[in-house]
Amino acid sequence: MLLCRPQLGANSIAALREKLLARFITRLFYIRWESKADSSPKKHRASVDVLYDLFDKLSSKQIRKAMNNHIRRMRREGKIKKALDLVIDSIIIELSVKSLKKSRFEKIGGRKIRSKYYRGFKVYVAIDLATKTLLDIEFCKISANDSEKLIPIVKAVEKLKFRLRSTIFDRGFWKGDNFNGLHKHGILFYTVLKHYTDENRALVAGINSRSPGRIKVRDGFWVTEVYGVCLPKYVQSQPLRCFVIRVRGKKPWAVITNDKSIDAIGAAQFYLRRNLVEKVIQELLEDYSLAKLPRSAFDENACWVLMTGFSYNLFLDFKMTVFGIRQTEILRRKLSTLIRQIIDVSAIVYYVRKMLIVEFENPPPTMLKVLSALA
Repeated sequence: MLLCRPQLGANSIAALREKLLARFITRLFYIRWESKADSSPKKHRASVDVLYDLFDKLSSKQIRKAMNNHIRRMRREGKIKKALDLVIDSIIIELSVKSLKKSRFEKIGGRKIRSKYYRGFKVYVAIDLATKTLLDIEFCKISANDSEKLIPIVKAVEKLKFRLRSTIFDRGFWKGDNFNGLHKHGILFYTVLKHYTDENRALVAGINSRSPGRIKVRDGFWVTEVYGVCLPKYVQSQPLRCFVIRVRGKKPWAVITNDKSIDAIGAAQFYLRRNLVEKVIQELLEDYSLAKLPRSAFDENACWVLMTGFSYNLFLDFKMTVFGIRQTEILRRKLSTLIRQIIDVSAIVYYVRKMLIVEFENPPPTMLKVLSALA
């Protein structure tokens, strides 16, 4: 959607296009043209991208404040429950050598992770497991340590007046203070032992079809609880529950938790829901172009990442509103392509006495059905 203010003097979509087209087209794209006034034509290029002008004037603190206020409103409206399960993960936005040479990035650091060297940034994402709402998103340098980010993310979510029942995170977030802090505040944790981790590697690999307590979840999927597993380097209090998972054709791995009430199948299925955060990250990268940073100062890139996360939550709120009012089969079938159809629709948005009014021009059939459902 294209948002504007009445001060532009545009009474219609056509008038708005006419005013904005000549003003912004040369900034939105790098356009070459020939100078007819000069006898020897020369090619020129627009030197300023509109993104640099935009993000140079934005404040990441203001964007985060607006995003947090929107999350609080969703909580008050009952779209997000006050007690929730938090999934935390991180992703590296890797920059190619070509983009680094041609960009305006500040000095970019690098880091070697599992025998591969990366140059770029790191983004931390925390979602509500039930609704996939993005509760926190952090833009950091690639040198940031995952284990130093877990507790700050948990505190940031708690400041939004949520009560955390449990947290799900991978091996990179392990730290003694993290486990002790979660246990002290009564927050359950679920984490993973992969086949390439050092802790209890022999124990995980030793579970086979003859191990006692083996439970079949479905064809080719078994889970076995191993009692008395300890992580003395991280957890000093008591042994943790460990559920070794074997999937046909893959290497074994295990789920570790301090939850004493869950059973083996429940623990395996609960942790597997962690894949939702990977789907959210994929959606942010593909549908919302998270990795297409403005290639300028670090603070401006932080604004880009926050606005991306805010946009994701706004569209998620829209879907919750539509389905909450009238769950139609039409919307269910069109939901996978709804975002593109909405973005491609032009509209004028203006305020009248604290009311937000949106005027659409020639909306597609799907948009008409959505509007009729909201009416």
